[in-house]
Amino acid sequence: MKIGIVIPTKNESKNIKPLYKSIQKNLKKKNIVLCFVDKSDDNQTIDNIKKYFNNYRHTIIKERKNNSQLTTRCVASNLGFKWLIKNTDAEMLVDLDADLAHDPFEINRASELIKSYDVVIASKYHPKSIVKGRTKLRLFISYSCTFVCQLIINKNISDFSNSYRFYRRKCIAKIIKRKIIYKSPIQHLENLIMLINENYNIKEMQTKYIERERGDSSIQVVGLFFYLLEFIHCLTRFFFRKSI
Repeated sequence: MKIGIVIPTKNESKNIKPLYKSIQKNLKKKNIVLCFVDKSDDNQTIDNIKKYFNNYRHTIIKERKNNSQLTTRCVASNLGFKWLIKNTDAEMLVDLDADLAHDPFEINRASELIKSYDVVIASKYHPKSIVKGRTKLRLFISYSCTFVCQLIINKNISDFSNSYRFYRRKCIAKIIKRKIIYKSPIQHLENLIMLINENYNIKEMQTKYIERERGDSSIQVVGLFFYLLEFIHCLTRFFFRKSI
C-alpha cells in the first residue's frame, strides 16, 4: 500500500532530524511519499528537510505568509492533500505533526485497519491511549468539546479534534473538493462531520499523544476564544442541516 503523508511545518528546523529518524525507524518497510507544507520565517526548516529526506520521495510546498496569530494548520493540510491526490496514487493519506506529537509508528497499525474502514482516527480518548503534556486548560476545553460533540453529532466517536487521522484516498478526494470554511482546527471537525453525514465507515484506534513543546505551529491561547466561536458556528450549521 502506498501511503501519502502531509507534514505541515512552521519553524521546525530542530524537529526535522528527530522526525527523519523516527520515520526511518518505524516506516522503513512502507512505500511512502511525503509532502511538507512549510510556513517558516526562514529557510532553516526547508534546508533540513532537503538534508535529511533526500533519500525519500518528497516535495516541499511553501505556504503563503500572513499576519494572523491563529494557526492555519488545516489550510496547510489541505494544500498537502491536494498535491498528493494530483501527483501520486497513494491509497492511504495521513496528516502528521512534525514535532512527533504524533507517533509515526502508528501508521503501521492504521494501514492494516484502513483495509476495512474508510477513516481511522487516532483517538486520545481510547481506553488504551497515552496522553502526556496537556495543560489543565487544554484538557478541560477538549473534554467539554468532546462531550458536546458526542451529544449533538455522534455518541460513538470519542475524538473529534485530533488531526492524526488516516483516510482512504476517496475520502480525501471528497474533502478537497469542498470549500475550506474554517482556517482553524475547527475545519477538522467540519471535515469529520461531512464524512459522518456521507456514511463513511469510521474506526478509532489507540494512540500515544505528546503535547507540543517545540515549534511554532501549536494553538495559541489567545486564539481559543475565536476557536470557540467557530466551534459554535460549526455545530449550529450541523444542527440546522439535520433539522431541514
